[in-house]
Formats: sequence, structure tokens, C-alpha cells
Amino acid sequence: MDRADRRLGYTGSQLFAWSAMKLGHFLGGAWLALASLLVGCGSSSDSGGDLSSDPGAVTTPALTITGPESVSSGGSQSYVVSALLGTAPVSGVAITLTTSLGTLSLASTDTTTDARGELPFTLSAIRTGTSSSGTATTTPVTGIAYVTAKGMVGGKALEVTKDIKMTPAVFQFTAPAAATTVSLNSLQPLVLQWTSNSLAVSAPVTFSAKLGTLVDADGNAANRLTLSTDSSGFARLQVVSSTAGTETITATGESGSGTSPTATLTLRYIGEPASFTVAAASPISAANGASTLTAKVVDGSGNAVSGASVSFSIASAPSGGTLSPTVATTDSSGIATALYRANGVAGTAKINITAGSLATQAVTIVINN
Repeated sequence: MDRADRRLGYTGSQLFAWSAMKLGHFLGGAWLALASLLVGCGSSSDSGGDLSSDPGAVTTPALTITGPESVSSGGSQSYVVSALLGTAPVSGVAITLTTSLGTLSLASTDTTTDARGELPFTLSAIRTGTSSSGTATTTPVTGIAYVTAKGMVGGKALEVTKDIKMTPAVFQFTAPAAATTVSLNSLQPLVLQWTSNSLAVSAPVTFSAKLGTLVDADGNAANRLTLSTDSSGFARLQVVSSTAGTETITATGESGSGTSPTATLTLRYIGEPASFTVAAASPISAANGASTLTAKVVDGSGNAVSGASVSFSIASAPSGGTLSPTVATTDSSGIATALYRANGVAGTAKINITAGSLATQAVTIVINN
């Protein structure tokens, strides 16, 4: 410590503390000045950079198409084209829409984005056309539609494409098979399936029967019933008839979308065998000639009876003749057949044919040399 310091009355440690305080004041002022300068820069109106408090904020222009991944064949779905600058919607963007499959439609003739930066549109899985008579036609289509939107966003030309599957809608009877024969007064289960866009549809379905009576799970019986498909898209009921004949069962769905899908199922109600007719090809050659024997079985109303057992047997014939099969079952037309083969010997063959408990009938086959 020099004399001046001693004259001021400071000790060495006091002088050191005083000097450190002065230095701190100086440095603090410098940092404050620098902070003021930076704040001034941050409040600048320069649009060349974004120094907002969110360092992740972007202003990239974008064009998007949002909506379902699939459309049922013959059906429609809603979609939206969105124009964005970062996360901000851009209105007034003129959009050009095209599709490789199906039909596009807009709610209005305005093809620009609205205040929300959106342009809604509908894609239908149909092909429109005109018949030879000049009538407008629509045909359901399946496949993949490539929907493309083009527009100028933030001074940049953009294009986006969305792949949309056009899947077959399902509204059909899954059981029994078409043309199934049903015995009179026997309950026949019916199953209908309804899906759209590969998803189950739970909605009312009205069933009607021309000849029989429909019966639901609660025991309600009528020739017209309405019930809803379950969470898996299935509706189950039964049908019974005391009248023989061809049945047509119709199902109509109530989707609430303006479309009413329909499905039909044909059945044949049959009674017990009441009569049958027989026939045989004649004459035939003795040299390995063959005759087809036919029996047709019908019920009391003249309806063909399928599944009836028919027996064939040789009552008399020249030596060596053969018959096959000896027992056959009638097909859906009520017909059973067998084949008689000659074995080189001329003469006359008599074949007996029996259907169920009905009286046996005989046919004669002439065998010539």
C-alpha cells in the first residue's frame, strides 16, 4: 500500500474489495448494453428471417388430401383438400382435382379453398355414361383411384396424390346357396351379410318372402320382417313354407345414405315324391350299343323333387347286358339316370325303375344286330 492509500485510510484488503466492485459494475453495464442491442434486433420488421420465440416454427407451403382410405363400389366418401403455409390455412387457392377412377364432385362450382384453407369434395366409386337410348347410366367400379390435387400455395406450385381403394360392397345372402331345395314345413335358416368399405354395417334390413313365412329370433312370423344386422354385419332369420314351388326372398337395406342395397335368394320348396316318369333310348345296336335310362320325380304340385332315391334293375335282357348304376339320386331337376349297355347279343331288354315307395315302372329297350 502506498502513502496515498494510507492517507485515505484504506487497508490493502479494503482496497481490493473496492476495486472488484467497480469492475463488476463496469461489466454489468456492458452486458446490459449488449442485451439491449439484441432486443432491438429482435423487434426489427425485417421479413427475411423468423426470430420468433418458437425456433421450430416453419412457413413451408403444403397441399394435403384427407379422408377415408377406401370407398365401397357404387358408394361415395367425403374428402378435403387443404392448403397450408406452415400450420396456417391459406384461402383462395385455386385447386385442380383429377382422379384415375370413379367420379369426383364438388359442393359448388367454386374450386378455391375457403377461409379454413379447405376445398371439400366427394369421390364416388362409379363410372357415368350414356346408354344407346340417351339415358344417363352409372356403373359401380372397383380398383385403386389415384386422386390428384394441384394448386399454387405461397408462390409455389404443389401437387399431391392420394391412393384410394374402391372395394366391392357386400350385401348378400351367405346361406343357403341359391336354388337350395327345402322340404315343405321345414325351417330353413337364412343369413345375410352387409359390409361397406370393408367394415361391418349395423342397420335395418327388410326381408320379404313370396311363398313362405319368415321367422326371426324372437319368434315373430310374417312374410315381411325388418331386423337389424349385428355388430359383425350379419342378419339371421328362418323361412318355412307349406306350399311347394319356387321361392324368391328379397332383402333391402336402409343405409341412411340415400342408397338402398338389395339382394335376392331363390329357394325351391318341395314335397314328397308323388309321381315319376321314365324314358329310355331305343333301339340300340347290339355291338356295344348303350341306352340312357331316365326317371323324373315330382311332388303333388308338379315340382321336381331333388334328393330322391331311384333304383334301376334288369328284369330281363339278352346275355351279357350291363346296367350302371343300380341306385341313383335325383338332381335339382328331379332327374336320375342310369346306363344300359348291350354286349353283342340282339333282343329286348326290360328294365324296372322304382322311385321311393312309388309303384315300379318298366321300360323296354330294343337291341338290334
